[in-house]
Amino acid sequence: MARLSSLRRRRNGSISQIPVYYDTVVGSETALRFLIDQVGVERVVLGSDWPFVPWHPSPVTWLQGLKALTEDEKEKILWRNLEALLKL
Repeated sequence: MARLSSLRRRRNGSISQIPVYYDTVVGSETALRFLIDQVGVERVVLGSDWPFVPWHPSPVTWLQGLKALTEDEKEKILWRNLEALLKL
């Protein structure tokens, strides 16, 4: 399956790709693994629906406990991707 992307049209008519980021509020480990497999872990950042989090009180703890993700993927989602996005 092709990776998901977003396109925009420049003033001169050409099309360029712009980065789209997704958050981890997907409801299940299986859904998060699917998202990562489709868009790449570099496009996923930690998210929450706080204060409306009926599925887990701590998104960080939930993410850290996932077995389907590697430690490197967890680090990227928890802080590395946002660091790169914000150019910190």
